[in-house]
Amino acid sequence: MNFDEVFADIGSFLGLDESGVESIQSLRDMLDVFVMLLNTDLPDIGAFEGAVPYRNVDERDLTLDVMVPKGEGPFPVLVYLHGGAWVWGSPATHRKLTHRLAEQGFLTLSVDYRLAPEHPFPAGLIRRSRTAPSVHASAPCLSRCAGGARR
Repeated sequence: MNFDEVFADIGSFLGLDESGVESIQSLRDMLDVFVMLLNTDLPDIGAFEGAVPYRNVDERDLTLDVMVPKGEGPFPVLVYLHGGAWVWGSPATHRKLTHRLAEQGFLTLSVDYRLAPEHPFPAGLIRRSRTAPSVHASAPCLSRCAGGARR
C-alpha cells in the first residue's frame, strides 16, 4: 500500500470527501490537533522544560522535553520515544503520558526525531539509538534534574 492509498483510507475513516488527506503534512497537522485535545488537564509534576535542543541533524535542531518529578532527586531516568509509526508525532503529542511518567517518579525525557517519508526508515531509529549520549552531553538541565547522577 502506498502513501496515497493510506491518505485516502484515513480520509475516508475521518469522514472526509473522496480526496482524502492531501499530504503527509496535512495528516500530521490533523492528528496533532486531535491528540492535543487528549493532552488537557496535565498531571502536576515538579518541573517541565520543553524543546531542549540535544542534537543538530541536517541543519535542524532535534529537541526533547524534560519532565521532572516532584521531590528530591536523584530520580531514575526514562527516555521516552513517542509513537507515530515513524511518520507523525512529537514530544508534544504525547505530553500527558510523559507527565504521568514523571508523576510516578521518573525523570522523563521525551525525544523528538526525524520522521518519514522525508527521512526514510531507519533514520529515526538510528538517531534514537544515539540519543542517550547526545542528551547527556548537550542537555545541561539533565544533571541538575537527575540530582547530579550520571546515567
